[in-house]
Amino acid sequence: MIYKILLLIAIGINVIAQILLKTSLQGLDFIESGLTVQSKIKSVIINPFFWGAVFLYGTGFIMYSIVLSKLELSRIYTVSSVATILLIFIISIIFVHESITLPKIAGLAFCLAGIILILK
Repeated sequence: MIYKILLLIAIGINVIAQILLKTSLQGLDFIESGLTVQSKIKSVIINPFFWGAVFLYGTGFIMYSIVLSKLELSRIYTVSSVATILLIFIISIIFVHESITLPKIAGLAFCLAGIILILK
């Protein structure tokens, strides 16, 4: 049971890390801006959201590794990946104001169905 709780925490940490990374890179155009490579790298390195994301990715990786040592890879990886996708989609709509489309909703429904089938 503790490993399932750790998995849920690791998924939550991964989602927060994704949001922090997105936040840290907003407004930066790495391809077409007139900034030098050094100034682009510096703008990322001095951003605390970037370092928060790095820390959380590392923490989530360690927790996921612990869970992976005890539970089935085929189930854990699938549930972790799909749950992360679902949570990021929901959070992106709420906080980043990304669009909701019928194909996206259908995709989420298939993701949920997949998790249910894999966990049976």
